[in-house]
Amino acid sequence: MSTAPGAIEVSPERTITRAMSSAAPAERSVQEQSVPASSGPERLVELGCDVVSEAPGAYVVATLGPVVIVCLGRDAGAAGHDAFSLANAQAARKHPKLAHFILFSEGCSLPGVDERQAVVEVLRSFHDQIAGASIVLEGRGLATVLLRSIVKVVDRINRSTHPTRVFASAPEAASWLVQTLDASDAPSAARLQDGLVELRRRLLG
Repeated sequence: MSTAPGAIEVSPERTITRAMSSAAPAERSVQEQSVPASSGPERLVELGCDVVSEAPGAYVVATLGPVVIVCLGRDAGAAGHDAFSLANAQAARKHPKLAHFILFSEGCSLPGVDERQAVVEVLRSFHDQIAGASIVLEGRGLATVLLRSIVKVVDRINRSTHPTRVFASAPEAASWLVQTLDASDAPSAARLQDGLVELRRRLLG
């Protein structure tokens, strides 16, 4: 496709046209048509984020390199637990160490005994490879306090040797988590946060 004289081609969808006159900077015109950043499935592909399983409103399970990401809106059920196990297995085949990023959305239902036991079994199966876990509890109130207690109980039952930290915000959790992995294998905190934004969109449907 031809480009008008004086135009700078940035992409097939975006062209910046600059006046080539010798006029003062204040008199020069710049016409730009902005193209929104890609989002949705295309953005996840760009980030290298692979969705393993999802049920809109309930859960989304994905991997981003060695990081297993779980976004929860309510009880994930047996399908969600199976997806968590599968995501760990997929990541473990490609990376020497794994990390977990678990986000409980505000208003998320409390995990029952069976659900907690299913998580413990997965953690024990990949015990030697898990380098760290970030748990994000959104919202405030009694439910969040109870979730924090449940996380501590699961960690104690599992006798985890890897560090587990609970956060109130995803950016802080991402920044900490990537430091538990080898620098050559870990995604950047910014990339992890971008992946989480897209996954939360999918969770909300």
